[in-house]
Amino acid sequence: MKYFVCMVMLISVSLANAAEQTVFKSKDASGNTVYSDQATSEAEEIVIEAPQTFKAQPPSQLFQEKQVVEEVDTGPAYQSLKITSPEDDSAIRANAGNLTVTVTLEPDLQPNHSLQIMVDGEPRGSKKSPAPFALSNLDRGTHQLQVVIIEDESGEVIQSSNTVITTILRVSIINRAN
Repeated sequence: MKYFVCMVMLISVSLANAAEQTVFKSKDASGNTVYSDQATSEAEEIVIEAPQTFKAQPPSQLFQEKQVVEEVDTGPAYQSLKITSPEDDSAIRANAGNLTVTVTLEPDLQPNHSLQIMVDGEPRGSKKSPAPFALSNLDRGTHQLQVVIIEDESGEVIQSSNTVITTILRVSIINRAN
């Protein structure tokens, strides 16, 4: 009896798979094309070909071990790089929008390096000495100032200073009384 039940189940699974692979195409009363797995008197049987398959290619270099190059951390090239003026969170009255930024640097700037001042994340000037940066025509409002040391050939940032936030106060002629 067990064998009979197993045979019936195998045959029904085979028939179900065969039925799933048979598709019939016909038109309904409104003239629309209808696809179905059940045959009607006007239905045309559509032959479904086996799907195209591909064998997976073995990964060539996907899981190869990478060579690890040990990097020696020499620390920063400079012991200190700091904006000393203006002070952080300061407000400066500058009707022309001029601002002087003073920087301290230890040790001295190396010959292949430059200092670059960043105002709101954008470069505004560079120099080969830690002399003060003279910024002109800054818009009124709050600005972020930072100085970075750049390697001249590659343009790579070597070190960054502290970020100073300052507000420039300028006279506005928009709301003046007549």
